[in-house]
This record gives sequence, C-alpha cells and structure tokens, in this order.
Amino acid sequence: MEMTRRIPFLKEFEQGGCFDAFTTLVRTHDELELLFRGNSGSNGEAIIYFCNNVVFKLAMSKDGKKGKIIINYNHLRYTERWQETIKEYAEYGFPLKDVENIKPKENYGIGYVYADVDLNKKIDQKYVEGLYGISRRVMEDYFCLDKSEKRIDRFRESFGVPQTGRAKPNYLEKVNQQAFFAATSKTRNGLFVYDLEYKEPFADSKKKSEAMRAKNRENMNKPDCLAIRFDEHGCPVSFAFVEMKSKKEAEEGKSGTGEHLDGMMDDLLDKEFVRLRIKEANQIIHDYQSLELKGIKKSDSIPNIEDYIDDMKTEIIIVYTNESAKGRKAGQYIAESRKYKDGISYSVELF
Repeated sequence: MEMTRRIPFLKEFEQGGCFDAFTTLVRTHDELELLFRGNSGSNGEAIIYFCNNVVFKLAMSKDGKKGKIIINYNHLRYTERWQETIKEYAEYGFPLKDVENIKPKENYGIGYVYADVDLNKKIDQKYVEGLYGISRRVMEDYFCLDKSEKRIDRFRESFGVPQTGRAKPNYLEKVNQQAFFAATSKTRNGLFVYDLEYKEPFADSKKKSEAMRAKNRENMNKPDCLAIRFDEHGCPVSFAFVEMKSKKEAEEGKSGTGEHLDGMMDDLLDKEFVRLRIKEANQIIHDYQSLELKGIKKSDSIPNIEDYIDDMKTEIIIVYTNESAKGRKAGQYIAESRKYKDGISYSVELF
C-alpha cells in the first residue's frame, strides 16, 4: 500500500492516456469531481464522485498492462427495473448479475463489479458519456433527485424479504461535502480543498496501533476535507483540516465536533504527519493543474508549496451548513478540551 493519496498513473488521465475521456467527462460535468486515492488497492485508484458517492473507480495494474473501470451495483437498489439496467451496463463490458447474486449477509447487496480496459484500444468519449448516462439515472434514483420518494429497496423486494422499515438517508452531509470541495478552489486569498474524507494509511495493523497509542486515542481522526490556505499573493500559508456539519444531531456522539477537534489537534501536533500532508498536497494540487481540473489552468502560477513548508501554520475549520448553521456566526473560537488544557483554537465558516 502506498502512503500517499497521489496516484502513480496520473499520465493515464492526461491527453492520450487510457483514461483521458474520464478527465474530459469530469471537466464538462459540474456535478462530478475526480479525487485521488493512491493508498487504496494494490496500485491506487482514482475515483469520480457524484454527491460524494462513487460513480467510477479507475485503476491500473502496477505493470501498466491492465486497467479497470469499477462501479457499484448497490446503487441500483432503488431502481425499479434494475435487472434491465444491468443489461445496459453489460453492453459496456460489465458482468450480468441477477437475484441469485444478491448477498443476504452483506445487506442484500451485490457490490462492486468491473469492466476490463483494453489498453490497445482508446476509450472514446462516446463510450464514457454513454456509461455515465446510465450511472446518472441510477444515482438520481439513489438520491431521489427527481424529488420522488424512492424508498423501496428493490434488491430486498426481488429476494422476497421484508423492507428494513428504516427511513432512507438523504446523504445531506455527503452532498454538501462535495459541493464545498467544488466551490473551494482558491490558489490566491483563500482555501484550496484538495481531498475529501481523509483516512491516514498505515503499512499494517501494528503500525496503526502504535500510532494510536502514541496519540493516546482509540480511533483514527478522519477529517472531512484537507486544504491549503493561500494568501493574497498566492503563497501557501497554512495546512487546514475541515470538518462539516449539516445536521444538529451531528454535534453529538463519537462523530461530534468535540471528538473531532481532539483528533484533529492530535494530528496537527504531529510535525511529521503535517509535513507529509503538505508534500502530498503540493503534488496533488499540481496534478490537478496538469489535468486542468478544480478550476486550475496549466498557465496559472502556483508555487512549489514545499518551499514554504517550514513557515506554514496549521488550522482547524468547522463549516456549518443547513439546519446546523442556524444561530452560528463565522469567526474564531476556542473549544474546551479534556485533553488539551488550553483548549483548541478553531474557526467557524458558514456554507
């Protein structure tokens, strides 16, 4: 496993690469974002998100001889004629699945499937747009974007078992996370959010346990966003953790703001962790520039962020949206902490 989110096969997303049609897809569809997951799988993955849910995972073998397009058939569970939709996917190289492929022990899901990429044959734009057309319909069902209430789990229905009776989640916070990621792309006088839902990679469980003990905590810190702040001259001045809250109940419990503040502070006091993240941010932001994504052009002047690493500060930002933003005011605050006697300094933004 790689220790960085940067992918080793970025060239495949550049002009002439096997995945360049997917880069064009993201560039021309505002509802999509491409993020790098170099620490996933055997050689990393690039993921295209819709409402901060996976539409496509794109992977390449280490020897560069095999590529894969991966999708999640579980998104079909609210699509009424899901078997017919799978037949459409099959025309794009994905496997046929039916009721017998539903896994009762895995929440009555089917899971991820993939289509192999023929590296001797360029993936054309027509193929990618057609494939996304199917997936867009599926995601609209999954998120009820047509405003109709789709609550029947068709997988459970076709398997002949009762519905769960639970209300279907609206994924509001995930939707807001991607919207914030898309809107926060300033390389001058503001924040550039370069990653979502960060999870620190470890070489093995022993390394993870050692890190948790060293920081005196049981769970990993998983910030919603990572960002670099640039000043009015375009110089990087700080590395930031960003946590988003859209529902009032999100303030409480293990995923509440207080718990996250302690976790974020633990990591920000780890100088080596911060240095590695800044180096990673430098690579990823320039990778976005090479692909002309996130609103950056190749002609834009973006400095080598590593040149500023010794002078950069750290910060914690809590972003409140929707009902969670009611009664909130933007500004600087200090939170009480059982772990840090002087409290934890953070800023509040409304989105």
